[in-house]
Order: sequence, then C-alpha cells, then structure tokens
Amino acid sequence: MKPIALVVGVISVLLGGLWLLQGLGVVHVRPILCFADCAPIQGPLSTWAIVGILVLIAGVPDLAAVRRYYDDLMPILGLREWFKTGLEGSFNYGPDGARGSQLFFYQAREPGTYSHHGTGLQHIAFLVESRAIVREAHDWARAHNGEIVREPRHVPKYGEHCYATYWLDPHGFMLEVVCHSPEEMNVA
Repeated sequence: MKPIALVVGVISVLLGGLWLLQGLGVVHVRPILCFADCAPIQGPLSTWAIVGILVLIAGVPDLAAVRRYYDDLMPILGLREWFKTGLEGSFNYGPDGARGSQLFFYQAREPGTYSHHGTGLQHIAFLVESRAIVREAHDWARAHNGEIVREPRHVPKYGEHCYATYWLDPHGFMLEVVCHSPEEMNVA
C-alpha cells in the first residue's frame, strides 16, 4: 500500500505544480486529455493557480460509507467522479470540465479519530454558484442527520456577498458550502 500512496502523492504534487505554474502564466501546455472545453489556458489564470494548491486528498476510516454519503451530496454541489475507482477502493470528485479542485478519498491505513479542532485539516469548503445551492446543501445535510455547525447565513467578514453553511459529515469532517454572489432575484 505504501508504494501506491507514494505514487499518488508524487503525481498529485507534480500535477499541482504544473497547474500552479499554468495558472501563474509561467508555462503553457496544450491540453493532453479533454473532457469538455479543450482550449489551452491563456495567460495567468487565478483559478488554475488555486487548483494547483488545492488538490486535496483525505484518508477515511470507512471508505464504503464515505462513498455512499458523498455520492449523494456531490451532485448538489456540481461535482462528479472523474476517475474510475482504484483497486484499493479510492475515488474522487471534481467539477464538470475538470477545472477546479479535486477531492480524493483513500482508506486510512491507521485507525484513529479525526477532529477539526486538532492539528491538520480544519474544514473542506465547496464554492458554489448560488445561495440557493447553499440552502439546498444545508437541507440535504439536515435530512442526512448532519451535525449543523452553522445555519446558512451572510458572513461579511469573508466578503461582501459571502453566504455559507457548515456541518459535520459522519466522520467528523467539517464541510462548508459557500457562495460569494449576491442573493438571486426572483424573475416572475
């Protein structure tokens, strides 16, 4: 299992570095594998710079349970599985068009409990397009017995239009769904 983790880690670091350099406009690489829009990145693009930094990999105690939970949640957030499930059961989610952060899950090799209050990952934030999606994700979390940390609300200290909700998943990971757009207008 260690060689697989090492290979995945090296690939993640290399891809993250490439995406960071592309986002900063330092290197220009033609698309190698396309899922949707195959246009090359033109000039500095903060999205890809951020993607280069935010490739996230999480080890979890019960991969099957996490899979069931996130398979149900991710479509609400506009994310889907990008790679076939690995032989060891690992899986991932990312945005349509493969532009944005990728979230990978692997079976933890050492037993233990997780706390967002301890050293390490504090929470995982998912940026969505509308406040309606923030509210839908909150309703989903409540319906799935999520421990709600913060109801959907305006959080001005993080931006003029920041609107977010927070809850704990079944393994204690704190999840945030956030939108930085103003309230949608009802068109009648």
